[in-house]
Amino acid sequence: MKKNLPNKINKNLFYRSLAGDIKVPQAVHDYYQKIISCMPNNVYWLDRNCITQGCNSNVLKLVGLESLDEFVGITYEQMGKLAGWTEGQAESFKKDDMEAMQTGIAKINVEEPPLYNAQGEPSYYFSSRVPIFDEKEEVIGVVGISVDITERKKLEELKLSKALTEQINKAKSIFLAVLNQRAKSALCSILGAAEIIKTLSTDSKIQDTTNIVLDASKEWLREMDLILNHLSADLSDATFIEYEFDFHETLKHVVFGRKGYAKQHNVDILVKYNEQLFNFFGNQLEIQKILEIVLSKSIDRSSNNEVLLEVFYTNQTETSVDLNIKLIDKGLLIPKEKVKGIFDFLTAPDSLENIANIDLELSIASDKLKRIGGNLLIINDVNHSEFLIHIPLKINSVSKKNSSFETSIKKVAILTNSASKAIILSGALAQFKCELINDSHNLTTLFEQNYDSLVIDMPIDINRLAAFAKLAKEKGMSIQIVKNNNFKLSEQDNLFLLQNPINGYNFMHEFIYNHARSIKIAGSKLTILLNLRVLVVEDNVINMQVIVGLLESLGCQVFQAVNAQQALLLATTQRFDFALLDISLPDINGPELAIKLLAIDNNLKISAITAVGTDSEKEKCLDAGMLDVLDKPIARVDLIYLFNEHLST
Repeated sequence: MKKNLPNKINKNLFYRSLAGDIKVPQAVHDYYQKIISCMPNNVYWLDRNCITQGCNSNVLKLVGLESLDEFVGITYEQMGKLAGWTEGQAESFKKDDMEAMQTGIAKINVEEPPLYNAQGEPSYYFSSRVPIFDEKEEVIGVVGISVDITERKKLEELKLSKALTEQINKAKSIFLAVLNQRAKSALCSILGAAEIIKTLSTDSKIQDTTNIVLDASKEWLREMDLILNHLSADLSDATFIEYEFDFHETLKHVVFGRKGYAKQHNVDILVKYNEQLFNFFGNQLEIQKILEIVLSKSIDRSSNNEVLLEVFYTNQTETSVDLNIKLIDKGLLIPKEKVKGIFDFLTAPDSLENIANIDLELSIASDKLKRIGGNLLIINDVNHSEFLIHIPLKINSVSKKNSSFETSIKKVAILTNSASKAIILSGALAQFKCELINDSHNLTTLFEQNYDSLVIDMPIDINRLAAFAKLAKEKGMSIQIVKNNNFKLSEQDNLFLLQNPINGYNFMHEFIYNHARSIKIAGSKLTILLNLRVLVVEDNVINMQVIVGLLESLGCQVFQAVNAQQALLLATTQRFDFALLDISLPDINGPELAIKLLAIDNNLKISAITAVGTDSEKEKCLDAGMLDVLDKPIARVDLIYLFNEHLST
């Protein structure tokens, strides 16, 4: 086209611009050829018949030629063969060049189809084609310029992939949240109803059947929590948050929490570690979960009645250390053929045969460790297997810790005529000095030995026991009886029930709670606040009934609200000792409500109750000023522990 005059050759302007520096046309040609050869992009030009007339050095490399003389005069088809273009690409490029020459209109920044090298790797280009005009303003050729945009294309694809991943994660997060909320809420309602039946019924067969339903449902909830919480961790950065924590306290909590479980399996937990324990920087919650999972698995698989937990350090520097935790059971042997695939729950197993070897909890523990830079190994010795946990951590400070578990109760007597129950009870109360007795005929001799509490798990004459309880009350000794339907107990008579079946951690907290109430009745300074005024905010009717029933069984005065608006109205007219808030409410969420309630009364103690229970949700609750988070279904012992922890004086 005649309008495209900048591409017209003007010999006068051409020579005048060189003003004596270059005297002959050949020198001018060589001068401009050098300029073109140095250009960073691909530059070539063709005549009217699409025969090559010249190019820069980048094009020579592209087609695999060494000199310009080899390039000049070849056709598009020949150029395509030299460059290794796929069938049809040379024809497509030629068509675009011909179109620019026929129309006289430049085609600027057109993205070409990808070109593939011998290894099958794509290259992407933006191409421009500009027609060349002579003095008569006739098209005599075309200049082609292409820019390699491969790296930019990769970045764009990466951004697109990231955006798509974020969309998928968002959808996944919503799905997991809905599944967590709906499925767990429904199951919690079933559990709540079962708890009510168990509480109201005096029929031992109904209670036994209800216990089976509760145990099976809780196991289902436990596994659902493991899977959903672990999958949800993929969608947040919470796994990678590091903060300072006391490893001694973490280890103590894990071991103590598993003591009762171990005793039920007739397994003793022995702990061996360097007295120099560190304050680490790391994800304490993840490390605690990993330890709990692997220790529980060691107990489950033990056949030697003893698990040794050994802690040692390697690669120690001033700022870092490798934490190693070995769990050894001389009777535990995992065959080599079963070790393969044991961690494959979250990955595709090598074969269908390995599916039977997969262990859900160990797979999750292994994956959690990988996320924080550690690993979990199963080491087979001659006749036993060992779990080895390895975690690289940062050190903050070094301090020596006392390895004993602190307690205010010193001495406990256990009255039972069952050897197995003696083991289980002493394990559940392992943090106290326990002594076994099997003679109920002369209980008054117990006063001489300064016991703080008497735990009874055997048939005994209730009238004689009631008389002894009055004397014990004066001496400051509590009497606690493992639940038996034959007993009608009165707390005012210093007789308290303990839940059965015995679970170490929960059983211990109920034991402490009962003892504190006994001492309060006797007039001691040690006290757990009774007649608590508790606000419960819960929109699920069945869950509300269960929580109210449990609180009333503890002597609490309960105030109910089904949403945040009702709760705030109550808070402006009533005083509460404690508030239990559901996280998911119809108007605003639990953390937001907690902030508003604390603005009204900053002395109010608040805990969340939730069926969702993800780590991120719990962090939001704690950040809002709540003291704790209770996972549904809530048991009586959960409330006992909560009040014991935050309201004891």
